[in-house]
Amino acid sequence: MDKKTKKAGRVPLEIITLVFLFAAFLFFRGSAPAAKGAANPNVAGYAWSSNFGWISMNCYNNNSCSDNFGQDYGVNINTASDGNKLNLAGYAWSSDAGWISFARDANDPPDNYKFNAKCKQPTSCDAPRNCTACYNPDNGNIYGWARVVNLGDDGWINLGTSTASFPYQVSIDRTSASGTFSGFAWNGSTDPAKGLGWISFNCNNPGLSGCAVSNYFVYLKGHHLPQPTNLSAPNWSYANACPAPGAQSGVALNAILGWNLSNQSAFEVIVNTANSTSTPPPLVDKKISAPITQFVASNTYSVLLNYDTPYYWWLKVWDDFGFVSHWVQFDTAADHILTDNITRNSQKGGVVTQHFTTYLHEFPEAKFSWVPLLPLAYYPVTSTMASYYYNSASPSIRLACDKTHCSSTWTGTNALSNSATTSTTTVMTFKYGAGARINLQVEDNDNYSCVSSSPPFFVDLLPVWKEKKAQ
Repeated sequence: MDKKTKKAGRVPLEIITLVFLFAAFLFFRGSAPAAKGAANPNVAGYAWSSNFGWISMNCYNNNSCSDNFGQDYGVNINTASDGNKLNLAGYAWSSDAGWISFARDANDPPDNYKFNAKCKQPTSCDAPRNCTACYNPDNGNIYGWARVVNLGDDGWINLGTSTASFPYQVSIDRTSASGTFSGFAWNGSTDPAKGLGWISFNCNNPGLSGCAVSNYFVYLKGHHLPQPTNLSAPNWSYANACPAPGAQSGVALNAILGWNLSNQSAFEVIVNTANSTSTPPPLVDKKISAPITQFVASNTYSVLLNYDTPYYWWLKVWDDFGFVSHWVQFDTAADHILTDNITRNSQKGGVVTQHFTTYLHEFPEAKFSWVPLLPLAYYPVTSTMASYYYNSASPSIRLACDKTHCSSTWTGTNALSNSATTSTTTVMTFKYGAGARINLQVEDNDNYSCVSSSPPFFVDLLPVWKEKKAQ
């Protein structure tokens, strides 16, 4: 591996760049091959071959893209949501070695290194599969092969191997906003005069003399760390907190933490009763590999929230390149959105803008009965409330409603009359036809209210009897 040290004592990058431009000019004018990269390829910068010098990853490096020779080129990591996602494509350029292809073609690496047709992202990308060049966002490594086109089967470049006795690996720093590459690739041509030997992707690689001679590296052009926006909580309205029709209550403690981000691959959420990510130990600290941009904090998911309690929360996200954001704290002062229970949240926290607060207790259950079950048009139907309420002293224990603790409002769909709209009992009459309903809204002393309705029923007419003479 002493070949890595050959870069020491090189001429400055400015001179090399001029040489590169002149060589490229002669090559392009003489051969004028087709463009060698996708539109706006996202890999840029320079690598260094121990035998052949500079390798340009993108015509963007020297502002020669779309020049009058039409020789746009560049290496691209595919971001399209298809079977080739995160596979590499396009071409790099060496003024001495020529085009270096990062795209899979009709050729396979030599000997036992056959391309695995199943090695496609997002399924998998690792060293043992001998893939076409591909990027693994889980560890930041680039695996597989590139190829010096002019060298044929001698041109294969191994981008990473797991062999303990001969380890090398090209990788991307996923915590860097610029997406800087590092590590070595290897071209072991049988003809040393032709082979590229060691290829360094960063002047700071181990075993090199650092970047004092020439500050070079390969990087992701235009990439940046993911930044979630529009954090919101608790996203749990009165309608969400009310029990489902016919069910007992028990859902008021749920909260949905939401945000916006495209191309997300995973997220991590911390929820705590204190304004700290560690002290006391967080109530929630979960990383979930999924593109969904919300987290449901609920007892159903073993997140044991408490009533009338302020909660702080933080979010970290990963994009589909595996790049990870910094921790972002929910804060309405940072244009994040408090959606529900706003008044109580202010009462609990004063000027604090970094938490949401759960409801005081469960919401009332609007239950009732009525007779007759099959009403007749214009005949009375009596409805009697059998509802329940909760309070701060017993936030999850059902208590039978009475006039002191519950108020009721009765309405009827297709109703003709209603004897009392605010009472524990009411008498209604309905017109003939289908779709009649009885509706009850119950409100407790904390102004939490819920509505329930009877199933729709058919209101029939009283039969008309006619006397007939006996035959």
